Amino acid sequence: FQEAERYEKELESARRFGVRKGFVSGFGFSMVYFMMFCVYGLAFYTGTLFVWNGELLPGEMVTAFFTVVFACFALGHASPSIQANAEARGAAVAIYNIIDHVPVI
Repeated sequence: FQEAERYEKELESARRFGVRKGFVSGFGFSMVYFMMFCVYGLAFYTGTLFVWNGELLPGEMVTAFFTVVFACFALGHASPSIQANAEARGAAVAIYNIIDHVPVI
């Protein structure tokens, strides 16, 4: 019975941590999407001004907008691979140090 009470107390602290982590994570994601939609709005506003002034055709504006959007998505999808590559290089340094080590024997 005492173990169950102790386990319940530990679960409560884990729950509080999970709620806090969820709030921080949700706030971070909301800020990312807020900035993303602000940039989209600014891009369409600026593109509309260029079209209105006759400096761009509507199709050129849409093409430029989606080119930038897809390029950003591609960079976002490549970032985990870049991180894994950096971690692998760090691990390789340790492995090469072991390989290059001259034994005392």
